[in-house]
Amino acid sequence: KEMASAWNALGILQLGIAEYAQAQESYESAIALYEQIGDQLGRAKCLANLASIRAELGYPHEAETLNI
Repeated sequence: KEMASAWNALGILQLGIAEYAQAQESYESAIALYEQIGDQLGRAKCLANLASIRAELGYPHEAETLNI
């Protein structure tokens, strides 16, 4: 769980400095780990963070339907 949290935190930092592609990769890494351990709340938080990227880039319709 700590590794997944670290990937999510890295994604948050990357999003903050507009490194969207890197943030997406970090969130996807976190999601994969959260799925492996069955942590649905962690997965949901990362999906929300991915939605933030879509909204930031001007694709709010993608943010609304995001589900990996």
